[in-house]
Amino acid sequence: MEPNDALRSIESRLRLIIREVLGESWMADLPEKSQQRLRAWRDNDAASRPGTVPSDDLLDFTMTAELADLILANYEKFEPVFKDRAMFEALFGVIAGIRNTVAHSRELVPFERDLFSGVAGRINNQVAQYRGSRGVGGRYYPRIERLLDGAGRNLLTMPRIGTGLLSLGRYDIGESLVLRASSTPTRNRALRWDLQVYSRRSYPFPDRMKLAAEGNDVEFEVTLSEDLVGEQVGGHVTLMSDSRYHRDQHGDDSFHFDFAINPPMDED
Repeated sequence: MEPNDALRSIESRLRLIIREVLGESWMADLPEKSQQRLRAWRDNDAASRPGTVPSDDLLDFTMTAELADLILANYEKFEPVFKDRAMFEALFGVIAGIRNTVAHSRELVPFERDLFSGVAGRINNQVAQYRGSRGVGGRYYPRIERLLDGAGRNLLTMPRIGTGLLSLGRYDIGESLVLRASSTPTRNRALRWDLQVYSRRSYPFPDRMKLAAEGNDVEFEVTLSEDLVGEQVGGHVTLMSDSRYHRDQHGDDSFHFDFAINPPMDED
């Protein structure tokens, strides 16, 4: 695992498990100064990124040290996840010693790369095993844990319209649809992703666009063509491991959304 990918994996998995274990009370153990900093970073992020919908979740702005402090302050609740506290502290000693080097794009020597990747892999597995033990089928099949569009919106938490569909709004021909997806592997199986974009004007959707990717954290980018113009454009993300066995006939998890593509303004 590349260092930047390892750092992103460590922080995203820790945020995921903190949210799951502590719920909305996760900020209670942060000093007021840290809470103020998180709010300031969120507000600055929103102000400096016109045209985007930045995250409003303060947990997304926590740094590695704060994540570790939250877990250690509530370790009795996290003991089922990470087991040995001394080992957890040792792992975070490794992370703390390397994180800034990675965050500032400085090169690691080979043993540091291997060590950092190993720590990320261990944390991924521990989080996956814990979450799998608490949900039916969760220890066997991966779930889509995060799905962001190009504006930074989390599709998994966006409100749906009355029919139950999720609409991403309107796009123009030639515009890019960007999606970033994340999941934690189960049973050390590699993850495979598919994105399909299609017009729902007629079945069986002849103008279907298909993309594939592999990894725990992936990004798709689709240039929207005029063949898809209409009010009923569908998108479908599918996740599956490389196991012979899957949750159902379609894979291990999936997510559907709709959007519209505008016709050209200068149409003859």
